Amino acid sequence: MNLSTEYIEKFAECYCNRLLDCRISYYIHDKDNHSRANTVHSGIIWSREAVKQLNSIDFRNNHDLNHLILLITYIDILLEATDQIYRVLYKEKKQMPLPDDTVFLNRPELYKSLDDRQYFKEIRALLSAHPINLNEPNSKEKRFADTPIGYNPITDFKSYHKIEGGYDFSSRLWTATRHDENTIHFPIRINELEAFAEILNNRYTVFLQRVRDIAYKRI
Repeated sequence: MNLSTEYIEKFAECYCNRLLDCRISYYIHDKDNHSRANTVHSGIIWSREAVKQLNSIDFRNNHDLNHLILLITYIDILLEATDQIYRVLYKEKKQMPLPDDTVFLNRPELYKSLDDRQYFKEIRALLSAHPINLNEPNSKEKRFADTPIGYNPITDFKSYHKIEGGYDFSSRLWTATRHDENTIHFPIRINELEAFAEILNNRYTVFLQRVRDIAYKRI
């Protein structure tokens, strides 16, 4: 992956410089008059680490499960870090909205109603967070994930073409019943995950403008 580190660093420099500005300092206090400066500092630090680690993962040479789990983990850190910064700078309790849901395409039928954030969280759940205790979307039914397997063009030719859009990795999501015909074949595509990480990293350009707007009393 090749995420720019410039976005984070420009924001960090502007934020730290402007933190001495009374308007910025006042703006980032919560309703109990507690400063939330360190929330933003923590978000910056972890975003730096996430981008550094994501840029070090090369699936051209390391097409394995360990690298996939690392990829998901650091994207999730970047998501949570930027959400926290958004809450401080915009005085919001909710997460930062994402653009239109255009990243994760050709999903299994049960997952088509999810937005990109929710879908990414499903990928995270089945890969590392709780793969043996999954909930079907909009249902009380449980699913149990198999270990994701990377695509092999020799042995997986038939299964590859059963999944619309193909995949780099796939995981079977079972019901509790052995050999159930309702098994879901869940595709995982590296290019989609990389595109999602790029969207999250680009949030820092929005944050930079937000700090400037606060400092210059545009809001």
